[in-house]
This record gives sequence, C-alpha cells and structure tokens, in this order.
Amino acid sequence: MISFNFFALFRIAGNIASGLSRLVLSLTLLSGSPAVLAEHNIVALLSYDPTLDWSQEFTQALISDAARHPDKVKLYIEYMDSQRLPEPMWHSRQAEYLRHKYASLQVDAVIAESNHAARLLSLHGISIFGQVPQVSVSENRFVHSSARQVHHIPLLPDFAQSLNFAARLRPAPELIAITGDRSPEALALSNGLQQAAAERLPDAAVDVLRTDDLTELVRYVSTLPESTLLFHTLYYQQNGPQPAESAAILASAASVPMLVSYETFLSAGAAGGVLLTAEQAASSALRSALAYIEPPYFPGSYPVKGESWINYPQLQRFSIPARQIPTGSRMLNPPSDSQGPDHYQFAGTVIFILLQLALLVGLSILLRQRNRLTQSLMEINGQLEDKVAERTRELKILASTDSLTGLYNRAEFTTRAKAAMNQAKRQSGSLCLAIIDLDHFKRINDRYGHTSGDQVLKEVARCLQSHFRSYDIVGRYGGEEFSVILPDTSLEQAVAAVDKVRLVVAKRQLEIDSGQQLNISMSAGIAALEYQDDLVTLIKKADHHLYQAKANGRNQVCSATTQAA
Repeated sequence: MISFNFFALFRIAGNIASGLSRLVLSLTLLSGSPAVLAEHNIVALLSYDPTLDWSQEFTQALISDAARHPDKVKLYIEYMDSQRLPEPMWHSRQAEYLRHKYASLQVDAVIAESNHAARLLSLHGISIFGQVPQVSVSENRFVHSSARQVHHIPLLPDFAQSLNFAARLRPAPELIAITGDRSPEALALSNGLQQAAAERLPDAAVDVLRTDDLTELVRYVSTLPESTLLFHTLYYQQNGPQPAESAAILASAASVPMLVSYETFLSAGAAGGVLLTAEQAASSALRSALAYIEPPYFPGSYPVKGESWINYPQLQRFSIPARQIPTGSRMLNPPSDSQGPDHYQFAGTVIFILLQLALLVGLSILLRQRNRLTQSLMEINGQLEDKVAERTRELKILASTDSLTGLYNRAEFTTRAKAAMNQAKRQSGSLCLAIIDLDHFKRINDRYGHTSGDQVLKEVARCLQSHFRSYDIVGRYGGEEFSVILPDTSLEQAVAAVDKVRLVVAKRQLEIDSGQQLNISMSAGIAALEYQDDLVTLIKKADHHLYQAKANGRNQVCSATTQAA
C-alpha cells in the first residue's frame, strides 16, 4: 500500500498503526498463540527525476512487490530533487524536511536508490530515522560510522562476464573504448570495466572518454576502428536528454556495436550486454529490508544479477554472425519470417502435407544421411574457424612482441605509448616515460658470448614485467635498451618506481650456462609528459637524462628533478 499524505495525515496514521499494534500484541499474549506479523513501515528514498525510465521502472516494481504483501508492508515514496541545490545545502534541507515529516512515525527500514540517496542516508539517516535497517541500491557504497544495520546492494554488473560477452561478439579486439559522463556512477562502471579488461583482454589497448559534452562523445564513437569493443556507461545532464535518449543518440552514431549495462538502454539501440534491470534491483532491495526486520533477521544477501541480452537488429546492422551470439542470451526484436498464416492457408498447408506424406517417408532416409553429413561438415568448419582464429592470435602476438624477451616490440610499444599519451592529455592526467639501458652490456657479449647476453636480456625483461604495474607499458626498444610508459604517475613516483627496479637488478646474481655468476646493473632516464610533447620529443628528453646517468657513473636514475637517485 502506498501513501503520499501530508505531515498531519502521517501523524494520524502513525498513531492508529501504533494503537493497532499494541492491541494485536495484547490479544496474542492473552491467547498464547504465535504473534501475527505486524505491518512494517518502509521509506524509499528516490533521488532522481521520477520521469527517468530507470526511476519509473524501479518505483513501479517496488510498488508491485509491496502490493504482494498488503498486510506486511506499508511503503512511503520520497522523490528528491538532488541536482537543483548545491550538495551540502541539499543534504541539510532534505534531512530537515524528512526529520519533520517522519517524527511521529515508527519507521522500520529505509531503502535508498542511487548514489545521491545513499549518500544522504549515510550522513543523516540515523538523525532522521534512528537505528533502523538501511538498504542502499547504488554504484558506490556510503556507510555512516555508527550505523549498525546497513546492507549495500551494488548496482554494478559482473564486469568479467561483460568482457567475456563482448569478446564473443568481437573476438580479439585491439581497442576497448569506454564512454560516459563525469558522474560518480559512470566512474564506478568505467573503473570496473578497465580492471576487468586488464585481466581478461590484456592485449587490447583501453581508451576512456568521460565528458559532459554529448557532442564530443558522438564525434568520438563515430570514428572508432572496426576492431573496437565499445562500452557506454551513463550520460545524463540536468535539462539535457534522458540517459536512454543519450544512449540512443550515441548508438545511432557509433561505428561499432555499443554495449551497455542497463536494460533501459537496450531498446534505445544498444547492441546488448550483461544488463541490470530496475525490477530486479527493486525486488532485491525490498527482500533485503524485510530480511532485516523479520525473523530469522537477514539470513543472506539478494544481489542484482545481470542477464545477457542481444538486440538482433544491431547484429544485422554490424554483420555479426549468429554463431557469435553468447550462449543463453535473451534476444530483443528477434527475427520473424511472417505473422503466421490465416485459417485457410493453414488448412491448405495441412492438406498438402498429408498428400506428400508418402513421398516424405521415402525421402526420410536420404534426409537423415544428408543431415549427418551436414553436421559433420559444420563441425569440421567450426574446427577450421577455431584454428584460423588461434593462428590469427598467434600471428598478432608474433607481430607485436619481441621474440627474445616476450615484451612489446618497438612498433607495438610506439602504438600503445601514443594512445596512452593521448588519453593522458585528454584527461589532463600525468604520464612518464623511462628509458633503461644495461651498463657495460657489450663486455658481457664480448667476454661470455651472445648466448649469455641473451640470458641477461631475458632475465632483466622478467624482472621488469614482475615489478611494474599490470597497466604500465613495457617494451624492448632495441639492443640492451628497454622503455616503460607509466600512466597516472608523477615524475617523483616514476623515479621511485624505476629506482626500486634498479636496486633489484643490481642485487641479483645471474648464473649463465657456463656456471659463472654475473652481476649486472642498469641506468635510466625519466621524462614527464607535457601537453605540447609528442612521442619523439618525450623520448629525446628521457634519452638526455639517460646520458646524464651514464656520465655520472652509471647504475642510477636521472630526471629533470634529480641527477641521480
């Protein structure tokens, strides 16, 4: 049951409910029978515009679920305009309003939908409602330090499942593009996708564009290369198009299939994805709230699980074969050959089938043999396609990596370095380049032979791979020279990171095939990216500092701020 009454009506309803609860309890104690479950007052805080598709579906699902328990749940809906006032002022005013409105009502649980509502609840929930169970459905978790009963339902998809789904539609992608606005919700989705991409598709470059300019997003998605996986997180601006409308604009402009995480975006033209639904989120929130306030008092969690969906017309638009559709996916707008025959057509078909029955019996054996042969050919074709795909992956690895060390070769390093620099400039982020050179390497080749020199290079490469971060770009630049791109890293942090690797290399004793122990060292030069720099300029600056390190006696790291670290 739903209530939108004014303050006076809430006070009257609270008094009546309190009196009825005491009467039921008294009768129960006198009769000695088990207590009847009392009606629970649950407040739902919805902080976005109620006209948004997600908000409408979440609200309707919450109301429908509550209506299934008319004797158990009394639901109070609160819409909050969280974007009209500055956040501190909005929090204080909304808290004052709710505190006054629910002063005389015994609230049993509170549900917060979205980051804005969860944030308000974490700051003022106890002062408004007291120590009652709090259930938040949001991308980010906000918890008050003194709150005792808090359950957060993450409104985030299974990112690993999303990447696996996408890789089926677009095998062996070269670029993963992620778009969205600058909201915390879009940031949470973007971070999750980046982390999953580094684990699931480490060979693909990742490019993120988060901006509040829809025109810039449209221009970006319309120029993506064919080998791109495009993920759109969320775009919503006050007085602008709704999230589903902006998703439709981007999907129609995109040069590749656009994957999303919310079911409300699918009908807007997205190609599909592992989708979260507002109905499931509302159901999980209400079940969690009831589990807190009824015995046996929260026996478990009710997460929001995504479902795999495909928008069939988008598959046709981008010529994606049906065999690449992930198994178990549900389909929007599936193909249909016809609307079905009318009664006369159906009768004629039945008569025709009966007349041809004798012929079909005679042909059935031949058809079964043909089906077996067709199945065998399909299996052979599938095996050949798998072998071609595997060979393609092997050739790509051979073309992009150094055969001796397994690091990126110079061409692949250059491509990835330029992409990382462009992203850093677009987001006004920091980035550093380190050029590393092994000291006196020619002496090792001359004294112990090139086979021993190769052992040294491979061991140093393993050391670099294990001590730099998974998203740092490490390559063999040539000979005994290595290069490293460190995204989101200041010059001081880069110097410290490279110097740590230098110390590890210097302390390590390497045993070569002859049984001898070699001590090796390295020198490095580091340069920080400035906006006007291209890759050639950045390499020249790093090389200059490398020559300083060599001139200062080797086995050290030099940069613009330090001659030797």
